[in-house]
Amino acid sequence: LIENSQHYIYIENQFFISCAGSGDGEISNKVAMAIVNRIRRAISERRPFRTVVVLPCWPEGNFLANPSLRVVLHYQYRTISRSKYSILQRLQREFPSIELDQYISFFCLRKHDVLNSQPVWDQIYVHSKLMIVDDRTIILGSANINERSMNGERDTELAVVIQDANMVPSSMAGQPFAVGTVAQRLRIKLWEEHLGLEPTSDSEHSIVADPICEEVYSRLWTATAVANTEILQSVFPQMPRDDVRRISEYNDLPPLSPDSPQTLLTKLEKVTGHLTVFPLDFLLDEQLAHIPLSSAESLLPRSVFQ
Repeated sequence: LIENSQHYIYIENQFFISCAGSGDGEISNKVAMAIVNRIRRAISERRPFRTVVVLPCWPEGNFLANPSLRVVLHYQYRTISRSKYSILQRLQREFPSIELDQYISFFCLRKHDVLNSQPVWDQIYVHSKLMIVDDRTIILGSANINERSMNGERDTELAVVIQDANMVPSSMAGQPFAVGTVAQRLRIKLWEEHLGLEPTSDSEHSIVADPICEEVYSRLWTATAVANTEILQSVFPQMPRDDVRRISEYNDLPPLSPDSPQTLLTKLEKVTGHLTVFPLDFLLDEQLAHIPLSSAESLLPRSVFQ
């Protein structure tokens, strides 16, 4: 599906652990390699192509107290940007002058509310195992993007592939393109929810009908994620963010801005939907793969966390 995609890949997954290069002795599944190859082709052909990945902000649980969760974070960042086997490093080496966020970007979902007169926030934990390709094909099931699900000899998984037979006119990057009614409707419903848009009953007239055009991908989807992230970080300084490189820095941040509650609530009114930017540089200087010998997790093989 990834190799044959024409315009975009949309992924929601609980984990994102894969290998984008050869010679990796730890990770064998090649989902990330397939993504790199598809983006490489799009860049070489100078054609618009988008890969949108939505993940949890962090693995479920207290990553500050649980070293096993930090190891999972290590392998996810190792897949995305922090090793020679990562997607972004592979593409940056090959295409140093290309703005890669025009081809691949990572996001997470966060929510906020008021509890006991104080603003509070949490992540919306993405538990999906979903990929939509070109508004034509859906793969949905139990498999995560990690070794446990993709290895073939570990966890037992089940998935369905839905290939639309009922095609309708639409567009990709402003050009006519026939899409499947089920795949497009599912993707539009998800995007409208993540962006905080009023749901539409008519996919053809949804403002996110063309997911890869500049107006939608850059000026709506990405711009909303950036704006939401900036607002939430200004209200809740202690959250996973790009400018926090160590756990000690995270612990030093206040959970809530010292501004008045009314000021904070006024800021939060400007948040639309739940979409935020996945913090690629969070804990960049931390040894996330390290497990203290005093921890019970140190007795486990590394494959458990992959």
